[in-house]
Amino acid sequence: KIMINIDILNKEGKLSPNELQEIKKHPIYSYNILSREEDISEISRMVAYSHHERYDGKGYPRKLAGGEIPQLAIITSIADVYDALTTDRPYRKSMLPYDAMRIVISHTYSDFSVEVVRSFLRAMSIYPLGSLVRLNTKEIGLVIKVNERAIIRPTIRLLIDSAGEMLSLSKVEDIDLIKDMTRFIIEPVGEEVFAKKEEHR
Repeated sequence: KIMINIDILNKEGKLSPNELQEIKKHPIYSYNILSREEDISEISRMVAYSHHERYDGKGYPRKLAGGEIPQLAIITSIADVYDALTTDRPYRKSMLPYDAMRIVISHTYSDFSVEVVRSFLRAMSIYPLGSLVRLNTKEIGLVIKVNERAIIRPTIRLLIDSAGEMLSLSKVEDIDLIKDMTRFIIEPVGEEVFAKKEEHR
């Protein structure tokens, strides 16, 4: 995207049709730049060239579909979408990992193959590492381990107790939700829960 006008990249409002077309040229620019470097493999160039292609053929720049898209480009594509959703942009705030994962899953068949979405979900979980979650006990914790056998029951490091108090380091506890069936996640939460705790102090 270094070849794209900075005003277009940082525009907060909706892009015009011409601006959108310019944005869509960045995979072509990427391929051309990487092609000048002899020590960069062709598959690496093709990943850069194809990471905005979509499984249903509605991506860009070449409108490839299904098996026409290099497998590594599809993998890069799903990671790129997830990263974009969980990162602050000029036109919107970042999403919680849980919400980003829901969007990725909803684009199965249209944007991504079933196999790639399943693999991504197994690796990342609905509640990816580093996610903050609220339990049925009103406790809040950090996801520190994904349990592939039960993706909705990860291992949680408790940070806030059921009374809403921050736990001291000596009282921080790790809970494997596969082993502790009395607790379960009721919702994801954002980092603002810590800001609220500081406000009350």
